[in-house]
Amino acid sequence: MKPFGWLLCGVLLGVTVSCGSATPKCDAVSCPFGCCDASGTCQMGNAIGACGTAGKTCMSCGFAQTCQLGVCAQQSSNTGGGSATGGGSATGGGSATDGGSTSDGGTTTDGGSGLDFSSELKIFNYMHTRTFVMQGADIPPFPNGVNEDTNFGSASQCFAYVEIFSGDVGRFDVTQQLGEIENAPGVGETGTCNHAVTTSTVSYTTNSVQLSNISGNGACFDVTMAFNGYSQEGRGSISPDGLTLTLELYFGGQASNHRCANGAVGSGGVVINGSVFNGNARQTYRY
Repeated sequence: MKPFGWLLCGVLLGVTVSCGSATPKCDAVSCPFGCCDASGTCQMGNAIGACGTAGKTCMSCGFAQTCQLGVCAQQSSNTGGGSATGGGSATGGGSATDGGSTSDGGTTTDGGSGLDFSSELKIFNYMHTRTFVMQGADIPPFPNGVNEDTNFGSASQCFAYVEIFSGDVGRFDVTQQLGEIENAPGVGETGTCNHAVTTSTVSYTTNSVQLSNISGNGACFDVTMAFNGYSQEGRGSISPDGLTLTLELYFGGQASNHRCANGAVGSGGVVINGSVFNGNARQTYRY
């Protein structure tokens, strides 16, 4: 999720900058969140003419495409894909939603016993019409595996507030209030993320959400969320009382060893673009 963590980034601008100093060659190490142009210079990777990520060769997006988080995507695919996927999920859970609602009726005490999070649909039905919020100390220092203190322009991961609402079964509406990175005026510089200051607000809707490998009544499950032009993947958990949702997310295709098969949410051993990740990417949302 755009964190959802978010999941996620703001509207990306076509800004061209150098990642780090001019001396290192451009690769996944020196340009982890951008792309390398023909001259070997690291670009932000969010421009239509220079789109890419993880130190790969920059691409030029085609007609009616936009560059989002280093991926060329059709501008209209969010609506079409969202409708199809969201509709599919709602259809699959539509008839079950009412059943889920009756189940939820038993959970109106919130914290009562007997909540069943043993399947994807049961978790979706519980989350349906509920809002989960991440703010303050619940925001990790490395949302999506990215340092919140580093200025990546409009792709920065400094958040003040993130909200996840499930209006349709199996589909998330994500609202992010972006924080302010202080003492880092230039892209690529590192300062301090101020969660108390809101600079802008952005909203997204997932094209699809998949929860799999659910164990321990929701103690751990794999998460894959698709948005227009990018995805997030990792693992999550929901507390027995249904009041706390924890998501450890990374941008799609960049991480490994980040699923429940590799350990509980927050376990070590995650690798991002070939480098061991030692930070905290756990996003905590409360109902």
